[in-house]
Amino acid sequence: MGYFYSKEQLEIMADNINKRFYPDRLEEVSPLDPYDLLEKLELDVEWKYISPNMKILGMIFFDDDFWPVWDKGSYKQGDRPHLEI
Repeated sequence: MGYFYSKEQLEIMADNINKRFYPDRLEEVSPLDPYDLLEKLELDVEWKYISPNMKILGMIFFDDDFWPVWDKGSYKQGDRPHLEI
């Protein structure tokens, strides 16, 4: 199940995150460290290969979802990822 948000909804969500965790960013532009944000949100981060040739490593940090990942370093026709739970 996926969710789609409007631009306005995303801006409200971003403002709320800034107010809660980075209030100075509302006054002065500063970089956002996504890893720091994930840590502040107390999300478990897990790195998995998200491409069959293991060239793309991605982070999984959503809960209660299934994500296709590959364990092998090569791809043969017909190979399928397994669903990470």
